[in-house]
Amino acid sequence: MRYGLFSDVHSNAKSLCRALTILKPRVDKIFHLGDIIGGVAGNSENSELAINILKSNGIEGVGGYHDEEWEIERENLSESAREFLTRLPKMISLNGGTILTHANPVPLYSQGGPWIAGGYIQKMPDAKKVFDGCKHKTMLIGHTHIASAFSDSGEQHLFKEGGKIELDPSKRYILNPGSVGEPRDGSFFSVAIYDPGARTFEVIRYKK
Repeated sequence: MRYGLFSDVHSNAKSLCRALTILKPRVDKIFHLGDIIGGVAGNSENSELAINILKSNGIEGVGGYHDEEWEIERENLSESAREFLTRLPKMISLNGGTILTHANPVPLYSQGGPWIAGGYIQKMPDAKKVFDGCKHKTMLIGHTHIASAFSDSGEQHLFKEGGKIELDPSKRYILNPGSVGEPRDGSFFSVAIYDPGARTFEVIRYKK
């Protein structure tokens, strides 16, 4: 099973369409990792369109902070769109100890201090706290808008130009596809392909 991953659309429906065009021919199933709405492009029309694209393509995924706070976003969403956001789970579990969640997964299992609440996993010290705080084998996350990979052996990969890495079955990983809506690593939009059978994680960069 090959999984297509994307995160942090932030109402950028045009880029979302491009992301799905890239992923569909190459994967068996696609997941989103939260924050569908909000951000620079966040308004009722754009957010509604992004949600409808996910619904019409049967894309499953998890809720992000912006999705949970759609009322605070001051967007006049339809009842159907509001219901869609409200029903998004915080976490999805896959076979082999893999989870999908928007941000730091530790708050679900530990009261580890204020750093955890919404904590951005951007550097190795952040990742180490997560590895120490939970037992998941592979964590697929978004939130930072930075395409990255961390292992419990201290490896860090930043995919500014895209690329593929091999995943060591003896190690644990935190994998982030970056952002479809608002990249924050000085590069283009990005999606990723996670292939647990081939033990690879590939980031694909694209322009709208």
